[in-house]
Amino acid sequence: QSTWGRMLSAKKKMEHGFVVPVEASGGLRFATMEDLMCVFDLVNESYRIENGTEGYGFKKEGINRYRSVSELEKELGDPHTVFLLRLGDSGTTSGVASLYRVPNQRDRAYLGPIAVHSSAQGQGVGSFLISAAEAMASQAACTWMDLCFINWRTDLESYYLKRGYEITGSSDFTATEVLSRPAKLIHMQKQLQPSKMSS
Repeated sequence: QSTWGRMLSAKKKMEHGFVVPVEASGGLRFATMEDLMCVFDLVNESYRIENGTEGYGFKKEGINRYRSVSELEKELGDPHTVFLLRLGDSGTTSGVASLYRVPNQRDRAYLGPIAVHSSAQGQGVGSFLISAAEAMASQAACTWMDLCFINWRTDLESYYLKRGYEITGSSDFTATEVLSRPAKLIHMQKQLQPSKMSS
């Protein structure tokens, strides 16, 4: 059994069915609880662009993407969720993406959050993580990938449209206590193609 197979078998009550593709395994792995603080710091640092009232900002200053370590710990321990870590040449983490298998809709997966370290911006790390997540979801018999973001993140809308996602609607952002200005969630989806990456 492969290293990844042993790691996946050991994951308590694993229900997502995601497997790291062989072609990506050298620079990609699943996060464990030992990576908790690395993921916490990387995601929160990356999402600070959303603080304020100008540009992409919509959250009050000091409000992080993960407001507590326990919030992330719960997600990391969810048997339907994996966090993908992109590893740099030195073995350090250059990016992270969360991939969630929707329990009651087994043909759908959910992508996000995605974060890239400031030192690795513009090097294709985010694109690599998205492609890997899509391949894993396809291999796990998901035919659709869903994601959402705040309407002020117009950069994300154009980025995902270019990657083949389409807007399916919008909804109210219910955690109004964190907002610095009114905001809505934009929902997108993409129909996944059969993966060419072997498992």
